[in-house]
Amino acid sequence: MVKRHRVHLSGEEQEELKGLVSKGSAAAYRQTHARILLLSDENQDGGAMRDTDIARALRVGTATVERVRRRCVEEGLARALGRKEQLNRRPRKLDGEGEAHLTALACSQPPDGRAGWTLHLQLRSAWPPSMQTLHQYTAGGQRQREHRRRGVVDGGIHESIFPA
Repeated sequence: MVKRHRVHLSGEEQEELKGLVSKGSAAAYRQTHARILLLSDENQDGGAMRDTDIARALRVGTATVERVRRRCVEEGLARALGRKEQLNRRPRKLDGEGEAHLTALACSQPPDGRAGWTLHLQLRSAWPPSMQTLHQYTAGGQRQREHRRRGVVDGGIHESIFPA
């Protein structure tokens, strides 16, 4: 198979990658990516190794070798050493202010007659505007569970409880 993305590392980049591998203090995936790039470098003596040989030597899949080479050529060395950005992550429900408030509330004395703070007690207490969406989210879920338990769907009775 013909390589589409050929890696050509400069002397400075080679030294950086060799230093990363030899120190051994970086994350394992970063070291593996650095080794992949060093072995797939066209500028080394004897040229680059084949992808299957690199994959076998480093105990990774050939797709990983291809992906790292492609990211190095298209996005640069720094992006090839790092992990791919996750696009499917949900946004955080709380910002730093909300987390600080929730932590302070959880560490404070619970209300009279309670042994500790529950999630619902924390949400019912005063919260900053950043936590209002969290309160609406959990309160909405609680309403949906109560409606499901009672058999109410969209303001009416669910058919599975009282079939026609």
